Amino acid sequence: MPIPPALLKDYNELITNNFDWIYYRRVMEIPGRKVVSGWGVQPLHAPNFNTLCERLQQKAYKITPQRQVILRALLDNCDQHLSADEVHAIVKEQHPEIGLATVYRTLEICASLKILHQIEFGDGCTRYEFAKGDAHRHHHLICITCGKVTEFDDDLLETLEAWVSKKAGFKIADHQLKLYGYCEDCQRPG
Repeated sequence: MPIPPALLKDYNELITNNFDWIYYRRVMEIPGRKVVSGWGVQPLHAPNFNTLCERLQQKAYKITPQRQVILRALLDNCDQHLSADEVHAIVKEQHPEIGLATVYRTLEICASLKILHQIEFGDGCTRYEFAKGDAHRHHHLICITCGKVTEFDDDLLETLEAWVSKKAGFKIADHQLKLYGYCEDCQRPG
């Protein structure tokens, strides 16, 4: 007999926080029982599962079992920039009944609610990352050999942006900086 959703508590329990990363354990509470169902690590800026569900519910979206699985896959891989196909591949390992169209719909909903940002790295696919409160200072290094994407947060464009705004009378809302080159691994000989 399934447990009524109202009685089930699902949350991440903070273990430690070291400025940029949060270490947590996933906990499911059933009346009279607490089960640790996994461990995880996520960047400090990543939202938690309950926050994501609340944001979807505030806009009248249902938290279906399929959406829950997709949201968990995104959270478990929040340090990566996944395409819909990659999210689907992760999800179908445990839940083969979840189709690619469901993944696309969930990603599009999350992007429309500004939970996720859509980003292009020139590889022909739209990728997704969790929206940060200050996405303006968030840029990417993209390896042209292996495709590895590394984030960097230093915004060295602020001075240029201020100068362009003043000179052109243009109010800049945002910018993206993508630098293409070779990661440390691909620079090594042999």
